[in-house]
Amino acid sequence: MRMLLFLGVAAVYLLITFQVLRRPSSVMQDVGLRFDNINGLSEFHAIYVGIWSVTAAMLIYSAFFPEERALAVFAALMVLAQPIGRIVALFRGGLPRGKMQLMFVLETIGGLWLCFLA
Repeated sequence: MRMLLFLGVAAVYLLITFQVLRRPSSVMQDVGLRFDNINGLSEFHAIYVGIWSVTAAMLIYSAFFPEERALAVFAALMVLAQPIGRIVALFRGGLPRGKMQLMFVLETIGGLWLCFLA
């Protein structure tokens, strides 16, 4: 069960990463982002390609090497970093809308479950 969860979450991260590489404007529209300069686009790719692919790699490694518990915990915390950031945003501007609400719930449940199984 642990291996399936770690690999499943990694697969989601990789699928989104590949979608960003294929059609960045589609993903940006889905999550409500608009960029009119290269810095915003660079930051978007740094997060959605750079950080997410490394998070996926840590999850995959953790799935196959359960004795590396510290890495598994860190990978789970990387997943939980997103809902933590959304909680900060909640106090600054309110609840996310649409797909982002579902993402918040899934990230929280998945991250906590990963922590529990790490």
